[in-house]
Amino acid sequence: MNLNIFCENQRGSMCRMHSINNYFGKPIINETKFIGYCRDYDNIITGLNSIDMDGFAEGRSIVSYIMDIIFKKFLLLIPINSYKQSRSHLNISHYNELLKKCKCFFEFNKTHIWLNKKINNKFYKIDSLSGVNETNVKNLNENGYFLVLENSNLYEEINYTINLINNIDLDNINIEIYFYNLYFMLDKIKLKTSNKNDVIFNEKIIQLRQLKDALLNFILLKRKNKFYNYNQEKITIKNIIKFFMKF
Repeated sequence: MNLNIFCENQRGSMCRMHSINNYFGKPIINETKFIGYCRDYDNIITGLNSIDMDGFAEGRSIVSYIMDIIFKKFLLLIPINSYKQSRSHLNISHYNELLKKCKCFFEFNKTHIWLNKKINNKFYKIDSLSGVNETNVKNLNENGYFLVLENSNLYEEINYTINLINNIDLDNINIEIYFYNLYFMLDKIKLKTSNKNDVIFNEKIIQLRQLKDALLNFILLKRKNKFYNYNQEKITIKNIIKFFMKF
């Protein structure tokens, strides 16, 4: 199928790099740069070996990290539906609707990753192995996904996640993934107060800044295994959100 859509052909086991280049529509990174990003990411997340395998941590992987570093994009992870309770924290109906609103998403199985991009209201699978083919995407299947959230989708998901955190207990086993997602989403928007005399708007922005700082502190403490400290930070995050929701 010749649609003049860029698709980088598979070289070795570099499908993660190819999927990112296919997102940009050009070879924005090569093997040397990709390996460099892997080393940088592994220095942040102890225990990963991203060059050889696609490890997941904090709801992210090397693909999420590179998309963040290069293009400041947030990728929302929907894990492969093959592990016990891997999707227990997800409202699948909500994410099926979100999928339909996305212009781009990465899809992966245990051995391969590729890109799906909407062009002229049709989705095309752009795959380093099989090339470019139209795909009839309607719902999430058993594969894993990284939904590329931007513009209104990003703001809607921030609001959705804040509400989720507000309505669940601190001992919920899934609350931490919401913390990770919320931080990396907030990191993608401008938390700038208004020059106009809009007291409520400015106060909300200030609270979101405080929330973002608390979430980052939680992430850093968790990486250092400061158990008591990051449990205290959970309480701080929850209190900021409760105040935010009431304001």
